Amino acid sequence: MVNLSNLGMGYRSWRYSMLMKNGVIDKMFVERNSFEAMPMVSNAETMLNYINPEAKKPEQTAVLMQMWRMISA
Repeated sequence: MVNLSNLGMGYRSWRYSMLMKNGVIDKMFVERNSFEAMPMVSNAETMLNYINPEAKKPEQTAVLMQMWRMISA
């Protein structure tokens, strides 16, 4: 949990993505950085790569990640 009361949001969980199999957590990617920062490990790109590293990446995901990289540069 992280306290974001100073931003008017109270206590929240960290940003994360989770892969479930048969109701059991198989893998979690948890962001430990600021909520203002670009998601680095909880994003769709990371999860898709974990599930199938050989799969062709969807163009929309690539575009959104490129936009984040441009904004944070």
